Amino acid sequence: MKMINKNLNEYNHKHIIEYYYSPSSKGFYISSINDDIPSDVIKLSESEYEILLIEQSKGKEIVFIDNILKAQEIILTKEQVTSVNNRKRTSLTAEATERINILQDAIDLNMDVLGDRDKLEQWKKYRILLSRVDCSQNTIHWPYLPD
Repeated sequence: MKMINKNLNEYNHKHIIEYYYSPSSKGFYISSINDDIPSDVIKLSESEYEILLIEQSKGKEIVFIDNILKAQEIILTKEQVTSVNNRKRTSLTAEATERINILQDAIDLNMDVLGDRDKLEQWKKYRILLSRVDCSQNTIHWPYLPD
């Protein structure tokens, strides 16, 4: 292991690795990997690169404001918020409908077991509550999944 670390350190000293971020492409570039680096790149220290990369992997966006490169929460427009929430509601409703259909089939065919009728009622109520969610709101208190 010492030999590998020694070789890596020797390589790093011989081949200086530089880290960059391009606001136009919203991408990171490493001099030892990337040959085609945009002209608007901002040079980063290794620690800045690591911190920004970690923050980006958490869903934050990298922004360059007042000559400062930082990670911030992505700010969605009202339309984007509504769209994201509608997609979630559609997905949750589809799941509820699938559960309701299976429970309803079991009841219709006299194949239900103890508790199926209660579960059916809970899933139907859940689906109704989903339909009443205002998807245009930033913060939504989604109904709880039935047990």
